[in-house]
Amino acid sequence: MSEKVSVIVPAYNLKDYLATCLDSILNQSYHNLEVIVVDDQSTDGTLAVAARYALADHRVRFISQHHAGLGAAYNLGLQLATGDLITFVHGDDLLDPDFLAQTTRALEDDQANIAITNFTQFDDPRQATLYHDTTVENSLAGTHTPLEWFRYADYEPNWINQLHRTSTGKLYRRAVFDSVMFPDNNFPDDMTVWKLYLNAQRIAYLTDPLYCRRINRPGSLQQKKVFNLSVTGLEAALAILNILGADTQAIANCYRQQLQFIKDHALDGNQLWAYQDAVEKLSILDRLEEGDADE
Repeated sequence: MSEKVSVIVPAYNLKDYLATCLDSILNQSYHNLEVIVVDDQSTDGTLAVAARYALADHRVRFISQHHAGLGAAYNLGLQLATGDLITFVHGDDLLDPDFLAQTTRALEDDQANIAITNFTQFDDPRQATLYHDTTVENSLAGTHTPLEWFRYADYEPNWINQLHRTSTGKLYRRAVFDSVMFPDNNFPDDMTVWKLYLNAQRIAYLTDPLYCRRINRPGSLQQKKVFNLSVTGLEAALAILNILGADTQAIANCYRQQLQFIKDHALDGNQLWAYQDAVEKLSILDRLEEGDADE
């Protein structure tokens, strides 16, 4: 019998998008699934959409939390999940009909603990699906150990970095969440996904774009110019990987890129401390790297 998949769907003020998302999940070619919608105290009727789907399909459940953020929604969904396998789908995103069929097959065929797929983006204002050249991704196809997978963290172009650091677009065996929780904030991935990789023995990468991320949606954090201005997760990952004696160059490159991003954007949101912290750390890195070059 096929393994049960728990699909955790965090949603906040997504009344106009949630139905399309749930349809893409319920119409999967893989049928042994449950859907857990975690509403983050929406004010626009999102909860009513979830309730309507729960009445129509026994595989759908929903719960509302007290505006605690994305990480808390993930944790609550994991507490309620009864499946052997876990995936996360943001309430305004979409799944290809074969997302679960292909990722479950990859877990079984490759004896993997995490299956990761390529993705497309849907530009909401333009109502256009954006594809990208998969030449680089094709070279990553196959199965990797966690330490091998970390080498690709800073691959160019940028979407490789995105799929490496985000929790969506992946199917996980439940065991990788043992002793791991998401932080209770709206940017939980950087603090968590690297731990899930290290809890895995094998990671399978599929080049087919089976997850679709909606971008530039009105009301999104991106539209409000609310960004992740923390490098805490990357610093923790670097520390653990260094203890393991792993090749950390790719993560170190991501760390520098994130510091530069914070330096460029923190003052837009009046985040003076984050700006100053980034400036100081970049200065230290520059000075030490110049010293190494002189020796």
